[in-house]
Amino acid sequence: MFSWLKRWWQEPLKSDEVIISASDILKWAQNIKQTKICKMQLITDTCEPHLSEAIANVESRLTNLLNANLLNDSIPERHRQICDGNRQAYADRLHRLTSAVILPKAEELSDFFKAVADAMRDFTEHSSRQKQVLSEFFAVELKEVGSTLLELENIINQLKQQWMQEKIPGVISLCQEATDFDNYLSQHEQLEEDASDALKLAEQAVQQQIHASALAKEAEADPELIRLREEHQALSTKRRALETNIRDRFAPLEVPLKKYARISPANAILAGYYSDDPLSTLSQDVHLKIIDILAELQKLTWSDQLDLKQDKKNKAIIAISNLTKDYLHESIASYARLCKEEQQVNQTAARHPSAVEAAALKQDAEQARLRHGRQAEEADRLTKAAARIDLIGMIDRFKTHASEFIGKPVIITQEAEINLGKQQ
Repeated sequence: MFSWLKRWWQEPLKSDEVIISASDILKWAQNIKQTKICKMQLITDTCEPHLSEAIANVESRLTNLLNANLLNDSIPERHRQICDGNRQAYADRLHRLTSAVILPKAEELSDFFKAVADAMRDFTEHSSRQKQVLSEFFAVELKEVGSTLLELENIINQLKQQWMQEKIPGVISLCQEATDFDNYLSQHEQLEEDASDALKLAEQAVQQQIHASALAKEAEADPELIRLREEHQALSTKRRALETNIRDRFAPLEVPLKKYARISPANAILAGYYSDDPLSTLSQDVHLKIIDILAELQKLTWSDQLDLKQDKKNKAIIAISNLTKDYLHESIASYARLCKEEQQVNQTAARHPSAVEAAALKQDAEQARLRHGRQAEEADRLTKAAARIDLIGMIDRFKTHASEFIGKPVIITQEAEINLGKQQ
């Protein structure tokens, strides 16, 4: 933890430097903010009676304006209506302005100043027409309202000036920066912790895989299971040898059988099957119709009706002579017997308790291997996510802003634990 702060640990410290532990940045900033806010609250409390009095003065002068009578009774009714309408509209807008001037807690002054500024701007922009009209009828009363309104604005501006002098915007910004850093620091630590946990789980998965594989090998070392598997292997070897022998004997007849199929429609399909896959076709040719086909094929070959080259003809004749009835009967019987015995031995071996146990353990080992892969990928993802959080850059910016704010160099360390009250 805090390995990324290593380059700061070796910085020489000076007596006038402010030293902050990285984990205490937020606490330090909040402490400064609280001090500033408390001081600003005292100023706000002092200002509040004056602000209330100024608002009351505005309301009083506005009441005078609303109750004022026209000096000239001969003014036409239409002009009276215009005067009264503008007077009421002006009063409504001014009421909306004064209702916005509600002094909040010092911590919320930023929003207060913005709200008042917006209300002032809205009042100025939309009351100019009413003021122009009212100045023709109630110039004195309107001037008195303007004077008290200016007094109210001055009080607010003085409060804002104090707010700026106390650097409240700066301390709020600094505190927000510290909050962001603290959040990212927590995220960074959590990501590193999660990555470490993922690596541990990945290592556990490797050990589980090794253990399960070792147990599977022990289970497969059962003498009876070994005997069954060796027997199955021997039968499988004999079966494959017989398959090779059958295919080799039929190989020279591939082309002759295709030509035979073209001139012998009755046996064309079966001859085509034997040409393409003699082993599978022979195993399904229960009545050995191939014997009759071979007899016809032999006659056609000798009589050159298949139009074979001499070497292919000679090979075909030899192949046909080797595919005797006895050979075919014995081959098909032996093949069926070997397949059956091989299947039976394989099923017996698969049902053997040691084989069942070994299969389950191998499955456990495979699942452990997959878990290891997932956890390793997750650890890598988390590590990269932690690396993307630029804590060093955030520390550099905070040090700069904090140093500018307090007027002293700020050093961030891992170990320093400073009394925050004395720092101020």
